Amino acid sequence: MAQQTTLRSIFFRRFSYLMAFALTLLLSHRSTPWVHGAPAACVSEAGWSLCYEVTASDGLRVYNATYQGLPVFNSASLPQIDVQYALFTIADEIGTLAIPPVGGVQKVNLADGFELRQVFIIPGWPNCGTYRYTQIWRFHRDGRFEPRLIIEGPGEEGPHTYNTYWRIDLDIGGPQHDRFRWWTTTWEEPPLEGRYPFAAPSSPEGFEWQNYNGGRGYGTIPGAGDTAVWWTLRSHPGEGDLDLPAQLVSEFPGQWVNGEAIQGTDQVVWYAARSYKSTNCDQTTYLEAGPSLVAVGYQPLPTATPPPTVTALPS
Repeated sequence: MAQQTTLRSIFFRRFSYLMAFALTLLLSHRSTPWVHGAPAACVSEAGWSLCYEVTASDGLRVYNATYQGLPVFNSASLPQIDVQYALFTIADEIGTLAIPPVGGVQKVNLADGFELRQVFIIPGWPNCGTYRYTQIWRFHRDGRFEPRLIIEGPGEEGPHTYNTYWRIDLDIGGPQHDRFRWWTTTWEEPPLEGRYPFAAPSSPEGFEWQNYNGGRGYGTIPGAGDTAVWWTLRSHPGEGDLDLPAQLVSEFPGQWVNGEAIQGTDQVVWYAARSYKSTNCDQTTYLEAGPSLVAVGYQPLPTATPPPTVTALPS
């Protein structure tokens, strides 16, 4: 009964804030901070060249990314965040009317690169039952890139878990011939698409997963508190490539796993992070999730920070 009351309270609050927000848009003739549908932009800096846009439901999407003139990924986005309670799950899609972007995309210069930031806020924030998402894509001169999501309170009522899903269509050197390996106690190359959870300890380099092509690639270091799961899937149009509708499935994105071979094909990877919130409507809530993808096999560029120690990938 308590769970049902909590669920009704959450939906009522969200609906009330959303209706108030929509009414404000209809009645106001002034410009608003909501920039949904903002035009795409591009940047070339720190060895990187890429474009980005705020999407209708997949957050801040980065695409056509190259490093040192070589393709790294075709598209990278954040299609869904599942807010999981004991008896039910709410699927959040950032960029929608329910969780719109506020302000424009910010480009922040770093000592060894740059980052792109976009804020998304549930209308009514910072009231109980709402929260603020800050999505970040960080790019470094040594070839690393790091997706991040910051979740700020007060949040919903009761303990719950945020399951954040990043989708990256890796095209290392091109869209074909991708390879994938997973560290357990040694490197393994699974033949088929599927789910590959974190299995401590990681490799000597700190990697849990590696995707590569022709001697270049990326090793992934999970976020410290992510309780991370990695999925490697065969690339197919329509499987989350742009503005994916909310997927209320038991294990997202496992609905697309059907026994296809992945080695030497065009791959799409998903990184799923779990961030636990134990407090009840707490404005001090601050959760951060996201991995680091480390470049391997590239000629170093001058950088302000030492590059990580890595080993060569198989050719």
